[in-house]
Amino acid sequence: MRVAMIKAQIIPSLIFTVFILQLISCTDADKIVSVNMPLEFVPGQVVVGFEDSVSLHSADEFIYNLGFTSDTMYFDSSFSVWVRVDSGKAIDYENIILQITGVCAAFERTYPYDDIDSTKSYLLVCFDGTVDTVFAKDRIESVPNLIVSRVLMHSKMSLINVPVGREIFWRDSLRTLSIIKWAELNYIAHIN
Repeated sequence: MRVAMIKAQIIPSLIFTVFILQLISCTDADKIVSVNMPLEFVPGQVVVGFEDSVSLHSADEFIYNLGFTSDTMYFDSSFSVWVRVDSGKAIDYENIILQITGVCAAFERTYPYDDIDSTKSYLLVCFDGTVDTVFAKDRIESVPNLIVSRVLMHSKMSLINVPVGREIFWRDSLRTLSIIKWAELNYIAHIN
């Protein structure tokens, strides 16, 4: 019985140690990515990030109006809000926040940004995307002592199919449009 207990304790530790040693042995940059190879990208593809206010329908229509197609669109309408608690403790407000329409979670957290007031406590409130940020801010700030510090929108991006050989032209052109937050070639990373 005692041997079985010792094996049960040693085997997971041994597996973890082997895993860590393998991980450490792969930390040389030249073993992971070859920096001497020229940058390559997928022919005929540009990856774009849309501004936070753009809907999935608007993005799809935008791509269609350019005469292009998109095989992949990632549009997450959910968002998170950092809330500063001016009086009291954040935990005291969690149940109130959870009653707001669209809230899927609320957690007391350490505020990760430089503009922190260390005398205040903070909540990270996650919304499911069924409401907009204006509604969320209004509802949160209607509760005494709660102030929205920052809104974090989740990603809205698409892989756009463009003519082969014109990827750089379209990347640069798309970057100038107000609907686009960023545009990049769909780079290929070589793993050795």
